[in-house]
Amino acid sequence: MLRISKLTDYGTLIVTHMATTPERVISATELADALGLGLATVSKILKALGRHGLVLSQRGTRGGYVLARPPAQISIADLIDALEEQPFGLTECSANNGTCNLETGCRIATAGSASTPWCARHCRPSASPR
Repeated sequence: MLRISKLTDYGTLIVTHMATTPERVISATELADALGLGLATVSKILKALGRHGLVLSQRGTRGGYVLARPPAQISIADLIDALEEQPFGLTECSANNGTCNLETGCRIATAGSASTPWCARHCRPSASPR
């Protein structure tokens, strides 16, 4: 089973909420109130999403955050990459090369990492399969 952190879980809630009206600029306070989350937590998540190009921030009296691209082009893998400490991968070696003792003789790795094309099709809709 894939386990994600609470921050990634909350990040999924935030992006899903923003995706209902993707062109709308929404403040961190409004998101926190709508989702019942703490403002500090929402702000931390939005900053991480911004660093990874998933949301854009707008300053000013009507400032806030907006999705950086259409919702259909944001995958759960994008959220995991932005909010988890480790890169997304179905296996340890698909996320971090050189971490497996069996890597040199691995049939999955020599086939171009079978998990990576699958992720390209199913986890990352904005990417094209290899």
